[in-house]
Amino acid sequence: MKIKFLAILVLSIFTVTGCSTNKTGISYQEGVRARIEQTATIKAVEEAFAIVDFSMFANMRVVVEVDGLSQADLGFIKRYVENRVLYAGGKSVQKDKAQVSITLLNKVAGIDEVGTNYFILSTETVRGEFRSTMSVIDLNSGALIDTYDLYGTSMIKR
Repeated sequence: MKIKFLAILVLSIFTVTGCSTNKTGISYQEGVRARIEQTATIKAVEEAFAIVDFSMFANMRVVVEVDGLSQADLGFIKRYVENRVLYAGGKSVQKDKAQVSITLLNKVAGIDEVGTNYFILSTETVRGEFRSTMSVIDLNSGALIDTYDLYGTSMIKR
């Protein structure tokens, strides 16, 4: 009887753990990300830029330059910053017509899928992270106006 009970117990444990997954996705996806990945990314970006007062760019001609380890999100980040400048009353222009340069060096921009999926008891979440250094430079004098260490994260339950 004890052996039968132990066998069923061991089989149950292997069944539950064997039907679970642990994810830390390491991949590059070209094209459109899943909705939950987009949401995690934008929440992290918005949290990171919350410390920047874009009103300083009102009535200014600004060029935005973005560089980073991965090309995946550089275009999006550039458009995001240009949009914030426009919303604050500034104008996005080519470098030869700009008064001010916003330079971003992206260190981290992406998502990880973390957690475990045990049928009903899922702990899977998508974690978005964004880390960058933003420098604001007066192009007429070459002087550094300000520097920001940007960091934002988000966790969204799958």
